[in-house]
Amino acid sequence: MAFFLETITWPTFILALRQLKLPALLILTLEISLKYSHLLAQFLQESLWAIRLRTAGKAEKRQHLVGSLIGRLYLSARAYMTDLYHAMVLRGYTGQSNRRAPLTITRYDWHLISWDFALICLFCLIRR
Repeated sequence: MAFFLETITWPTFILALRQLKLPALLILTLEISLKYSHLLAQFLQESLWAIRLRTAGKAEKRQHLVGSLIGRLYLSARAYMTDLYHAMVLRGYTGQSNRRAPLTITRYDWHLISWDFALICLFCLIRR
């Protein structure tokens, strides 16, 4: 797994998923969630670094620091998601997906299928 993570970049991985014909919505969801988790990890790392600098030499109230850190992470994640949703709305996102009409086979389609089947059978008989 470590070798895979070191040799393949994220854009290459997304391109490979697209070439495997995975649904675009699945790829988009995966891409957004990984970018978002990376952003939260960066915020958490910066917050931990700031806490380490502020509490040099002090080892008291660790539970208070952890609770404060989790609260700040939650509030920043909520603000980021709200901003992301507003950006999506500005770009035309309505929250409703367009459903396609189910595929129906008409009498004309059955007529063409029967002609194709007859030609294939004729070809197989002539081939012998």
